[in-house]
Amino acid sequence: MPIFWLDELAVLTMVWLAMLGLSVTLQTREAVAVTLLTELVPEGARKALRCAADLVVLGFAVALLVLCWLWFDPLALWRSGFDVEPSPPGRSTTSTRSRPRRSASPSSGSG
Repeated sequence: MPIFWLDELAVLTMVWLAMLGLSVTLQTREAVAVTLLTELVPEGARKALRCAADLVVLGFAVALLVLCWLWFDPLALWRSGFDVEPSPPGRSTTSTRSRPRRSASPSSGSG
């Protein structure tokens, strides 16, 4: 009998380790980087470039957080009891997001 969740565990473990490694390299500033520009400018400009790079990373993280919030809509998921399946006909849903319904039978084309 195959262990079906083992693949998911491996993927999630790799993602967690990548995130932990990234946070350590960001904290210690040992990430792989092209330092050609920062080595040519004086120390004051170097600090400004580091600050700009940190702001770009922060902006990307905020944008990713907002887009994930909009995509997954956690409040609607919570209101629906984390039910991601479409409701049967005649049953009302509490989700505010309207989802297109798919037909259960394949479409039959005329050729």
